[in-house]
Amino acid sequence: MVIMKDKQLITEKLFRVTENMKKIRFIKAHSDVTDEILLKAAVVSIRNPYHNFGHAIGATEQAMRLAIAEGRSRSEINLVAYTMLFHDGGHSGTPKKRDEPHAYSLAKSVLTPSDTIVIGKNHAKVMRRIKELLLSTIFPGNRGQTTDGLIKIIHDADLAHIGQGPIYWIWASMGLYDEFKLKEPGLTLEVFIRERQPKFVNFLTKLSGTGKAFVSDGAQKIFRDPTRDVLLVKNWPIEAIEYAHSICKDNVSLARFKREIGPLLKVA
Repeated sequence: MVIMKDKQLITEKLFRVTENMKKIRFIKAHSDVTDEILLKAAVVSIRNPYHNFGHAIGATEQAMRLAIAEGRSRSEINLVAYTMLFHDGGHSGTPKKRDEPHAYSLAKSVLTPSDTIVIGKNHAKVMRRIKELLLSTIFPGNRGQTTDGLIKIIHDADLAHIGQGPIYWIWASMGLYDEFKLKEPGLTLEVFIRERQPKFVNFLTKLSGTGKAFVSDGAQKIFRDPTRDVLLVKNWPIEAIEYAHSICKDNVSLARFKREIGPLLKVA
């Protein structure tokens, strides 16, 4: 049983605690993920600006939503949930190819047969499948080429923020900007949002081979096509972008963010 100090550790690993706790409630309501599993994922996570426990929680929620939209079994929902909870464990904060293998080694070190029984009876086999799915998050990997439906879900869940509409897209991208800036000190918010984000979407559509940014069947049902929002993102007022960045580590709800950024979007 997770005691109060352990729950405190979970919240201490999160930015935007209110929004992330909503996501945690969804995860627990629709899978067999327990507080103990959440705690293990929190312990191995790093409080980076973007590749952190909050991103893991968000990607887990979205992977589960995609799996549910596709009518996947409970064990498959548990599988994608476990994978995404641990997929950025120990992340360096400036993406490197060793990040994902390191994340898997951390997951392997803390997950026990009693943890993975909700996925399958053979612990070793379950861990091999988690490894396969987790390593598929190395970008771009085989995106657009694999026929494995669960890997497609993992691919889309990791980039789900661009498929929730332009306001959420900006809301969720600010920490990523801070990580990019560690490698490129001269990178500006304006260039990152107005130029880099549209280019990234174009790159995804080319990778997919379908002209769409997302590759899973579930995403076609429940995600918004980000190509619809590229023009809006290109023309976001700098005042709105700067506001989004200024509160990216604050415990501000998404509803409040939408209310406060609305007037700024009228500044053209």
